Amino acid sequence: MKCYKAWINCGHSPVLKDTVTQILQKHKCDISSEIVTEIVDAVVNKDVLQSCTSRDRPLSTAKRRKSYSEQHFPVVKPIEYRLVSAKHSITYVPILSMLQELLKKGMF
Repeated sequence: MKCYKAWINCGHSPVLKDTVTQILQKHKCDISSEIVTEIVDAVVNKDVLQSCTSRDRPLSTAKRRKSYSEQHFPVVKPIEYRLVSAKHSITYVPILSMLQELLKKGMF
């Protein structure tokens, strides 16, 4: 996530502008650099991932993403069992509970 945001925010719009310009030139479209800039800015500003993860947005921090996923997606927490004879444990995800949550949310 940080790599993606850094790529968009840290001056990589010129890379996008160059790419758009090259594509337009390849198709023999004569468009001014101001229009190319406007196109690139519109694409970057409409990017769903960028708009949801920007500062103070619903998915901007790990805590907010965790809270969002717990509210909007069925979550069935695994149960850990410690084995008595060894210093090992096993983890079990209750399948019945998981199916009930999926059906309750109307995911199937």
